Amino acid sequence: MVKMLERLLRYSFSTARLWFLLFTVLLMASSQSVVSQHIGVGQSNVSPAKPTPRDKFFGMHIHRVEAIKNADGTPGVPSVAFGSWRLWDAGVAWMNLEPRRGVWDFNKLDRYVALAEKYDIDVLLPLALTPQWASARPNEPCPYSKGCAAAPRDLLYWENYVRVVATRYKGRIRNYEIWNEPDFISAHPSTFFSGTPEEMVALARSAYWVIKSIDPKAIVTTPATVAELERLDPYLRLGGGQFADVVAGHFYTSPPENLVALIARFKAVMKKYGLEHKPLWNTESGFLIANPLREVRATPGSGVFERVLSESEAAAYVARSLILAKANGIERSYWYAWDNFRMALSRSDAGAPNLAGQAYQKVVQWLENALIEKCSVSDKAIWVCNINRSDGPSRIVWNASGTIEWSVPADWKARTYQTLDGQTTKITSQKLLIGSSPMMLYSGN
Repeated sequence: MVKMLERLLRYSFSTARLWFLLFTVLLMASSQSVVSQHIGVGQSNVSPAKPTPRDKFFGMHIHRVEAIKNADGTPGVPSVAFGSWRLWDAGVAWMNLEPRRGVWDFNKLDRYVALAEKYDIDVLLPLALTPQWASARPNEPCPYSKGCAAAPRDLLYWENYVRVVATRYKGRIRNYEIWNEPDFISAHPSTFFSGTPEEMVALARSAYWVIKSIDPKAIVTTPATVAELERLDPYLRLGGGQFADVVAGHFYTSPPENLVALIARFKAVMKKYGLEHKPLWNTESGFLIANPLREVRATPGSGVFERVLSESEAAAYVARSLILAKANGIERSYWYAWDNFRMALSRSDAGAPNLAGQAYQKVVQWLENALIEKCSVSDKAIWVCNINRSDGPSRIVWNASGTIEWSVPADWKARTYQTLDGQTTKITSQKLLIGSSPMMLYSGN
């Protein structure tokens, strides 16, 4: 371990570049021998029909996409219109792709990428989870497989993994995330990364150089820390932000209105290290949602997971979270997960969306390619978000504290309102009942 740390700390820019040039030459010279060891190595030549463009702000995780079929039996995707797909807990981490040194299995990732291309969905691939053969601590406990939370014992193993993946999917996978939820607080060791901030910076630096040398247009994000300042700060203090195009975080919080202050604090840390010009992505968030097929249990003392929401409560939470994330400068927001039985937007793997999933879809319709000019809250917990849409000005309103009678301002000239279940009602009185579930008021035609 000491030798590993010494090596990472001594790993200078010039040394890294020399290794990179050497291995690029070796990779090109030996590509045939490497390819011969790949499982499922065949590249897809399918050119799918041009799909309808999707808004990439709306992101998703899917655990068992193989269960989703179209009416004709062909592979499909969830029925809600999402534009970004983060491949975490999808069986395509490093330990899955290279289970033995130099032996690769791309069958599943090839299928996912082809499916994403067919539906114009932008893929974000986290680069994480060390195979046991490469791990600095191969017998260390890890949720997925022994040794997977440790850094590799040799940085060259990591670089080769990144290089092989970036080369194979050049121009097809356009976004890479460095690891998942590292936690550099000794009192709360991370489930997913047991190394140090110095090790993570070294991994990010080498991955960034390798990816950019192969695919300059690819986007690389920071490690996705849970959005608590003490977890992000140590990494950025060591200069990790320079090896990323996007800052990533996981914004788990409840109720949704807490997002406003949480995002502001996160951005303050970005500004502290000169990163305020970079986009901010929420690459994972969600809530516990009641599931009629399986009991969902809360976890006391776990913040957002202390309470299981009913489907109707979850519908309101999902909608408010998406609206406030977009209003406060989050450029992408990935829901975890379509088919996670504790946090699902569907009632089964391949089933129709539940009420929360229907709310997700309705917010897509409300906000897709729209501009949220501002959101404000009154002293009575009434939230108003001004929306600039192609069909005219609109406003989304809700009351986080419960249902109340509310007077619609006359100068809005609101004609109709729509609820999350899709019901549209003509406004015939200035008085409306508003509650925790957002509604859209239309002032245009």
